[in-house]
Amino acid sequence: MRVLVVQSRGSPFDQGVAIGQSIRAERDALLDAAWTTIREAGLCRAYAVRCAEALSDVLTAHAPEAHAELLGIAEGAGWPLADAMVYNHWNYITQTPLAPTFGVPPSGGVAFGVPPLGGVPHTDCTARLALGSATDTGKPILAKNKDYPYRFGAGQHYVHLADSSEGHRFVSYGVKGWVGCDNGVNDAGLCVVLTWVGTPDRGIGVQSHILLKVLLRRCATVADALALLQGIPRTGLCNYLLVDAAGDAVVFENAHSAFAIRRPENGRLCCTNHFLSPGIIPRTPEPEPRWPWRHASSRARLSRASEMLAAANPVTVETMKAISRDHANGPSALSVCAHGERQGDSAGSVGAFIYDAANARVHVASGHPCEAEYEGFGLSWSGQSGL
Repeated sequence: MRVLVVQSRGSPFDQGVAIGQSIRAERDALLDAAWTTIREAGLCRAYAVRCAEALSDVLTAHAPEAHAELLGIAEGAGWPLADAMVYNHWNYITQTPLAPTFGVPPSGGVAFGVPPLGGVPHTDCTARLALGSATDTGKPILAKNKDYPYRFGAGQHYVHLADSSEGHRFVSYGVKGWVGCDNGVNDAGLCVVLTWVGTPDRGIGVQSHILLKVLLRRCATVADALALLQGIPRTGLCNYLLVDAAGDAVVFENAHSAFAIRRPENGRLCCTNHFLSPGIIPRTPEPEPRWPWRHASSRARLSRASEMLAAANPVTVETMKAISRDHANGPSALSVCAHGERQGDSAGSVGAFIYDAANARVHVASGHPCEAEYEGFGLSWSGQSGL
């Protein structure tokens, strides 16, 4: 399946219009999937909209370029702004009990009339990095499997080629119709990916995937990104894996009220869906009664990806592709190429992203990596047509 490519120029609002126009034909199905997930979490419309409004207010104050892009998406898709806000924030709305903050009971207001199902699909991912003497070129190779609910349909993600008039130009790979992204690299050579962490330490701030695109627009180095991350309100709920053109690399373990930083060992660094640093481990997720295997899944995928990276000497782009397709402990939710349906879940690996710094290329697979072909995008910053 070929990945959707959206090319845009101009302001963040202009870029949002282009993103919105790209999903106009499927906007209703995408929004229905978001509302279904909200309903399954036992939440009502009034609460969901209030939560989305509060999160959007944070963007206005701390990430105005992201709010402008959100307005553009609403216009381009032909959505009322409330629908665009809910669609862009559904994953945070369903994961965070903030009713006292909003004065709207989560199950009150305008009811859905459908009993809650007691859980929502997860958005787990597996990210890994090799650099320096660990790679065949001496340059960074960063990769991630994107795990996401199947209900959002085939080809759920898109590549955004953004020639911005405000900030850095960038290439990102993320969920269709979202302001933010899950993976990206900018014209300064800063590459960032994220993995979801269901930490109980969460709160109002700039959502993780939206903050990732803010990093791409504003920052040139890992040091720039760390300064921004420590100075802006964050929702928490993720690990960021970052590397820059000079080879500086970290995992930023991102809770709402705390953070920790991990650096590579032997030129290699991995993260999945829990925290590893001693000071922040108490904020890592506990096993869930309905999905007990998810706790084990994050650890199994981290162990396997780390094992495969350590065994490769040197690490190459082909190494990263092989890891993305790996079915050890499966195929199941425990494998890097995740097939959650084997455990009765409705989520799994729906795409993959690889950044090859030496050859200035991004490789993207749309669909289960074990079945999908990778498409390559050359990074030429002399003009958007060269991408």
